[in-house]
Amino acid sequence: MTQERPPWFKCYPEKLLGALIGMSHDAIILYLIILLRIYEVGGPISDTPKALAHRCRMSERRVGAAFGELSDLRKVTIDENNKVDSDTTHEFLDEREGILLSHKNRGLLGAKKRWGKGEQKQYPADSSAMLEACLKHTDKITIEREKKYRKKTPMPNGTALDILRACLSEETANAVLEHRKAKRTPTTTRAAELLAKAFTESGAPEAAANEMIVRGWASFRPTFDWKPKGLNGRSHPNGAAGGIWVSQDDPRWGEFAARWREAHGGKSPPLDKRGGWMFGLEGQP
Repeated sequence: MTQERPPWFKCYPEKLLGALIGMSHDAIILYLIILLRIYEVGGPISDTPKALAHRCRMSERRVGAAFGELSDLRKVTIDENNKVDSDTTHEFLDEREGILLSHKNRGLLGAKKRWGKGEQKQYPADSSAMLEACLKHTDKITIEREKKYRKKTPMPNGTALDILRACLSEETANAVLEHRKAKRTPTTTRAAELLAKAFTESGAPEAAANEMIVRGWASFRPTFDWKPKGLNGRSHPNGAAGGIWVSQDDPRWGEFAARWREAHGGKSPPLDKRGGWMFGLEGQP
């Protein structure tokens, strides 16, 4: 069995520093290594010169010379078992059993105190009461978890068209699906939910969907720079907040122009410098 080792050992700094006076650098290092090894194993050590040289980061020749110096100073000896020993360690090692026993007693005392604190905690004496308390705690965690992961704006169930129709007209919803089909981008129900959410968050779902189609985007985000701009980089001054810019060459120009004339007493929509106009969406279905 492995010999039990003390968790610490006595060190008398004044005596140790006094013992090091007059020693060479190599002898000081070797002496400290030997003392620490003896305290580590709890008695004389069987370290070979090669092992000590490795620990001291010195050659075996230097270790041999340093060991001879320590032997002349009677700091280290070789016992009858051919092990390295030092008389300065005997006093502490003789008291080792008492030190270990006191250390164990302190550990048991600390454990007893910890157990005493645990015994002071109040628990339901009845097992059924404890089970009921655990179930209540579990139900509370489940409810909190459901609140955390519950969707803020649940989307309607159904096909992709049904989901898009929740925020778009049927005509625009079909146009979005046809556009994504032409882009070879499948519109699953989940994709439709994300699109509908993005269109709604834009504040002008119809305008956002039309811009996605006109600009050839396969998807849409409210953070996109999607609102039409004037030549000066600002929103067109004559356009409605939820409007769409249509070029005169766009196939939809006739429809938008007709609605404009109807809303403006038969006047034709003016053309801006880009050859189009920003139409409001009030008249759209």
